[in-house]
Amino acid sequence: MDEKLIVTGKEMVIRDALAKVDEDIREQGYARRDAIHLRLLAEETLGMLKAMTGNYTALIWTERNANEASINITAKTEGIDYDTKKELLAVSTSGKNASSKGFMGRIGDFIEKSMLGREAALDVEREYGAGFLSYDSDEDKPSDLMMAWSLEEYRRSLREAGPDVENGEEARDILEKSIVASLAKDVVVGVKKDKVDMTISMELTGE
Repeated sequence: MDEKLIVTGKEMVIRDALAKVDEDIREQGYARRDAIHLRLLAEETLGMLKAMTGNYTALIWTERNANEASINITAKTEGIDYDTKKELLAVSTSGKNASSKGFMGRIGDFIEKSMLGREAALDVEREYGAGFLSYDSDEDKPSDLMMAWSLEEYRRSLREAGPDVENGEEARDILEKSIVASLAKDVVVGVKKDKVDMTISMELTGE
């Protein structure tokens, strides 16, 4: 997108946001199949943002080079409501957010939990440990965590762990069924305090 699209948690209308995405995809002149795939990635990304709790403002845009395109997000949140998140989990018999079962739901859950503070962040590391790129904090501000996760690293971890890894079959099934995981070359998510950066990259086929 030449101009970055601004969306907010309270007021986002996915249909209107996708209309802007469609316009920019046409202007950038992607091949038909590449355009469809990029639009699907944008739709899944907007759906994930729409489902997240809390208030935020996000910039969304696409970038393109000769062989690759990406959906990019930079979001700033007013803070995830910890009590609201706990209430959502409390009504679940498993103690987990039912909406986080799919791949993008898990990405949204990872983002939310990473913002809840150190204790919740440790839970994130246990639940989403495979795929972590970094887990850094300023020694002077131990609560000021920087957490980063990558789909490429997650896939590598699953391959190296082999068939006997705990929940490995479930993880592979989720990836296999996910539109984003099927189309994306990589998904990189970084969270620090109230800021989120996310890039979904896709190889262009020219078809």
